[in-house]
Amino acid sequence: MEFDVVIVGAGPAGLSAAIRLKQLAAAAGKEVSVCIVEKGAEGGALGEIDQVVTFYEPFKDVPGAWWAQAALIKVSALSALHRDAEAERRARISGETPPDRGECGRP
Repeated sequence: MEFDVVIVGAGPAGLSAAIRLKQLAAAAGKEVSVCIVEKGAEGGALGEIDQVVTFYEPFKDVPGAWWAQAALIKVSALSALHRDAEAERRARISGETPPDRGECGRP
């Protein structure tokens, strides 16, 4: 599999980079293939934060897991592909079939 860009880490920075890259490519009328590789939980450490404090009133005091999920939805909508390397590793160790996540993780 070949991709134009591979982003290591699906934390806030990696997800933001994928989203912005796809937005810029779309604005320029270009197509760019992006693969995000994550060894741990989707959303990185953001998903473990109880409360993200923001000054934007509609999203004031929203849990980190919500922000992580919102970013993953946006990544999927932009067709940036995500691969959960940790889930695949656990499946291999247990002898189970790794989840079929398509090219670089998209179901």
